[in-house]
Amino acid sequence: MATFFLALFFLFLLSLCISLLISVIGMAFGLVGLAFKLLPAVAVILVGLFFAQGGHVRRGENGNVTLELPSSWRRRR
Repeated sequence: MATFFLALFFLFLLSLCISLLISVIGMAFGLVGLAFKLLPAVAVILVGLFFAQGGHVRRGENGNVTLELPSSWRRRR
């Protein structure tokens, strides 16, 4: 009889671990979904900062597009 209760206890622990794993995976997918919801707003903010600080977009004769970064964004060596 004691082995039966021990087996039930281990089954309970196994189901607890599985449910914890499923909830962690669900939270991870929720965070990825939240990141994708915020992505357009972040892109608009970065584009606004780019142009507000003096960035330019130039189109060449052959159709190439060149981004000229603002002077404050250039790397300092």
